[in-house]
Amino acid sequence: MKDIGLDERDPNGAVQAGVSMAQTTTINGERASTNRAFLRPVRHRPNLEVRTRAHVTRVLFRRGEASGVEYRDGYTGTLKRAYASKEVVLSAGVMNSPQILMLSGIGPKKHLSSLGIKVVKDLPDVGENLMNHVSSLGIEFLLPPGWPALPADINAREQDFTHFAPGGPLSSIGPEEVTAFLRGSGPSVDGRPVWNLRFYGNIPKSRGGPVCIPAPPQDPLYYDRILVTPVLLDCKSVGSVRLRSADPLAPPLIRLNLLGDEPGRDLRLLVQALQTSAALEDTPAFQRANLTLNRAPLPGCEQHAFGSTAYWECAARTHTLNTFHTAGTARMAAPHRPGVLDARMQVRGVPRLRVVDASSFPLLPSGNPNAPVIMLAERGAHFIRQTWGQAARGAQDK
Repeated sequence: MKDIGLDERDPNGAVQAGVSMAQTTTINGERASTNRAFLRPVRHRPNLEVRTRAHVTRVLFRRGEASGVEYRDGYTGTLKRAYASKEVVLSAGVMNSPQILMLSGIGPKKHLSSLGIKVVKDLPDVGENLMNHVSSLGIEFLLPPGWPALPADINAREQDFTHFAPGGPLSSIGPEEVTAFLRGSGPSVDGRPVWNLRFYGNIPKSRGGPVCIPAPPQDPLYYDRILVTPVLLDCKSVGSVRLRSADPLAPPLIRLNLLGDEPGRDLRLLVQALQTSAALEDTPAFQRANLTLNRAPLPGCEQHAFGSTAYWECAARTHTLNTFHTAGTARMAAPHRPGVLDARMQVRGVPRLRVVDASSFPLLPSGNPNAPVIMLAERGAHFIRQTWGQAARGAQDK
């Protein structure tokens, strides 16, 4: 990466553009989920009860304030209710939090009325502003002969697994440990990077199918090629989430609208990212490692000359990748701007109801949203404690 002018930097530092080892949420070489880090240590607390297979169907209201939720018990199939003594917090995610809001009568009036849902609060921005990073397949670098291949013997794989874990190479994330942020040639928001290059070790089934499908079984120890997926961070395309019906068990209608901005800016920038990624073959580091670009055309793009602009446009459109970095469908906003939540993640005009998840982001972070979502949750917890701590002190003062 330094061969293309990138300095080694902390991506969470003052200057994000550069190359670094990826920062991960891990403990002692093992993945640390939010459940493991936050819930597991406090499962013994009397004020914590975790109910599984509980599908929330709507928010309940009393005198215009959120008072609890109705949910379907997945074990018995019956509808049950849980009431809140202070407030209701939705953390159902970018797709389901707006779905629950709309099922509860909070959302675009015209849309809710068309489905026979009683409108509690007309908030046109609920379900709008669906943001996501977009990427594409197409860049594969083949490793030279002699690199570790997948052993045919399952016992050999198991022996390798035992030998390398924990604390060895298996406790790393392989080629994914390298991450690069690039500004690109055009302007970006506040000087932030436009692209993020991600690297994956891979063993595909065949070149005749989608390039990213791994050969089963695939172990993190083995790969015969490196897949580069450039991620467009500064996307202008936005989608939406709408209700399919008033049935709370029906999945919502999700319109990602990737590469759908009218001027075609996102497609143009993604093509530039693919071209930049392919050019890594010419760097001294890749040549020393004898990494060669796989020039076999992607299925559906054979009619274009490999490496041409038309070829990369075809790759971007026919092998588009959803990065699952969605955000924004119940965004925070200043009072005079379109939005769903205030700066403390409270639903506008609906007391005692808050949304704390990535749907509240007004803008998409220029990187993986994992850490920002954890930060948002910690900030939301602070707001909740602050709100009800003040309320308790006020009651005592009276």
